[in-house]
Amino acid sequence: GLGDMAISKFCHGLTINSTLKELNLKENNIGDDGAIDIAGAFQNTKVRLSHLYLNKNFIKDRGAKVLAHAIRTLQP
Repeated sequence: GLGDMAISKFCHGLTINSTLKELNLKENNIGDDGAIDIAGAFQNTKVRLSHLYLNKNFIKDRGAKVLAHAIRTLQP
């Protein structure tokens, strides 16, 4: 899997992509730091995701809370 360090770099691409509708990051060893990076990318971009898959990662309460807040702020 990608892990948190690779996700941090990957998130830069999210900030410049406004056409992505579905993102599957399941089973990529993503932890709280990676989830927070993903959340930050959502807040700094025009992302219009309709589906985000993060199952089978290592995201705990801290990362989940930040990610949930970012997802709520996404505009449809």
